[in-house]
Amino acid sequence: LSVEKSTTDEKYSIENGPP
Repeated sequence: LSVEKSTTDEKYSIENGPP
C-alpha cells in the first residue's frame, strides 16, 4: 500500500490499510 495512492486510500493509512 501507499500512503497516498488514491482518494479512496487517502482515508486509510499504510498501517491500517483497507478494511
